[in-house]
Amino acid sequence: MSSPLIPRHWYNVTADLPELGEPYLDPVSGRPVGDDSLGELFAPDLVEQELEQSRRLVPIPDEVLDMYARWRPTPVVRAVALERALGTRCRIFYKYEGSSPIGSHKANSGVAQAYYTPSRELADVTDRIVELRHRAVPERVASGAAARLDATVLLTVGSDCASGKMTTAIELWHRLVDRSLAAQFVATGQTGMYIAGDGVAIDAVRADFAAGAVEQLVLDAAERHRYVLVEGQGSLLHPAYSGVSLALLHGAAPDLLVFCHDLDRSRLAYFDDAVADVAEEIDLLEQLAGHRRKATVLGVVAMSREFDPAAASAERRRLAMRLGRPVVAPTPDGYGELAGLIAEF
Repeated sequence: MSSPLIPRHWYNVTADLPELGEPYLDPVSGRPVGDDSLGELFAPDLVEQELEQSRRLVPIPDEVLDMYARWRPTPVVRAVALERALGTRCRIFYKYEGSSPIGSHKANSGVAQAYYTPSRELADVTDRIVELRHRAVPERVASGAAARLDATVLLTVGSDCASGKMTTAIELWHRLVDRSLAAQFVATGQTGMYIAGDGVAIDAVRADFAAGAVEQLVLDAAERHRYVLVEGQGSLLHPAYSGVSLALLHGAAPDLLVFCHDLDRSRLAYFDDAVADVAEEIDLLEQLAGHRRKATVLGVVAMSREFDPAAASAERRRLAMRLGRPVVAPTPDGYGELAGLIAEF
């Protein structure tokens, strides 16, 4: 595909759905979101596109197309090894987005978001892409100083990647602030950094300095806040990502942990191993954290996309009885229950 043949419209799949899905819900009020609430986060054009239900094709502005042409078209690659593994006569192709300036598909939406955002501060940066993973981070070896803090440090941990650790840390932060408590969220990934306005993409830090990087963030936050909520990453027993999980555990030196778990998942993301037993992993986390300072898993946030609500609630009750600690849903009530326990700690 040559540049002139790059699609000039975004496709709105909602217009072709046989029936519309459930509306987006405000995580605080539990009510459907509309223009007003989305407008607090996104530019008007983006809100209009997000809520559009009937228009199939949305024109791509020429300025955005000009940016796309710097790395698009991206190649279509034949997945020969996958065809062989499946034993199929079909030819399988995938779209390779690693040729973009940041090595992923994120620039496709990021450029458009920058274009539509009517911000004077963004006026001079819409012709470049900012990759937070390339942000300079001082190379600092951990000293153990976080373990000596008087502040309450909470780290979200989990049974796997993408199990709600960032969301849980942010929601608990908001609920503590709502109680007029001095709390701060510490971001350790790109999305969290955009939300918090600070932090470090911990998986881009060289291994020897990862614990030191998060330790410094915790020390800085604790200077002005009674509660420090650290975004967790990976899983302690994930064969691919346990290194960053352990660095966060040692660097943050938490005295509270909140465990995040996906009830639907039996296999690890990005790795074909079984998800570890929740009770076993919680025991291991408390043991390892205890080498810095005594840490307790306060409760579990158990998400589910596949269980119906009644079945998910029953599964959470069974898990709570087995673990002897609260197991809540990722809802305003669930986060509120855990925030109350944190405030009492």
